[in-house]
Amino acid sequence: LLVIVLCSGGVYFPRARFLLPGFPLLLPFAVAIARAKRRTALLVLGGAALCSAYLGAYMALVWPSAP
Repeated sequence: LLVIVLCSGGVYFPRARFLLPGFPLLLPFAVAIARAKRRTALLVLGGAALCSAYLGAYMALVWPSAP
């Protein structure tokens, strides 16, 4: 699903809806993070939050077709 979204042409923002069917595939990762030690869970979730913030800022400020 991710490859289809990233490799297809056109406007990026509407294509995010194609990722919705892939979210149930993340449930095993959520269970693993819930069972992990607190420090490990904080590092993984903090890293994911930083990556998400960076990509969100990039999409809003730098992407050529930003709103």
